[in-house]
Amino acid sequence: MNPTDWINKYSAGYSNSLRRQRIRRLSESLSKSGARGIAVLDVGGTLAYWEKWAGELPSGAVGRIDVVNLPVQVGKLAGTSRSICGVEVRFLAGNIIDGPCEGMAARYGLVHCSSVIEHVGDAGAQRAFAAAMRRLGDKLWVQTPAKEFPLEAHFRLPFFAWLPLKVRAFFNWRFRLGVMPRHRDWKEAVEFCRSTRLLTRGEFAGLFPDCRIWTEKFMLLPKCHVASDL
Repeated sequence: MNPTDWINKYSAGYSNSLRRQRIRRLSESLSKSGARGIAVLDVGGTLAYWEKWAGELPSGAVGRIDVVNLPVQVGKLAGTSRSICGVEVRFLAGNIIDGPCEGMAARYGLVHCSSVIEHVGDAGAQRAFAAAMRRLGDKLWVQTPAKEFPLEAHFRLPFFAWLPLKVRAFFNWRFRLGVMPRHRDWKEAVEFCRSTRLLTRGEFAGLFPDCRIWTEKFMLLPKCHVASDL
């Protein structure tokens, strides 16, 4: 039993609404920039995401989307491609912190990343991840859940992100919460919670000093932060 199932059900609809607003804002920015046939690198993305949202992109603005994710995440899609709403979407396995993976271009017109940077590790890993995205893209569009929001985005417990690591690990060790898996091995629970590190607006802005930062809100409370120079 997942004791936060009722919160998951409530959050799903609102999160979907935020994503729709966000992708439309991205679409408007692409239109205003005059982008035509650019290559987009989507870091940590999924097939389901683009099946749902590729149709929102302005016609002709994006020619190809390379979705790169860890091998365990991309699975059997690695090395394959799909045509979605007239856009070629390719799936690649790799970790951009380690450098470009096989099949990636040297540089992209836009690097897109949604709800990933909070999962790459500690502050040092997040800095390396942000620097890798900047090296790979002419422009950036990066989103992350706000640490300031009272209800933690993944475990769905109030103020969970502010608890000491071992307390968070204890909850993950004993319960399946929110949308996160339960880890029955204590060391795995500790490492899993250590690598789930939400960012405040100030921390996020520090990773992308040359980007505009805006905050999406729910009931006047910060829900997500977005960085972009598009």
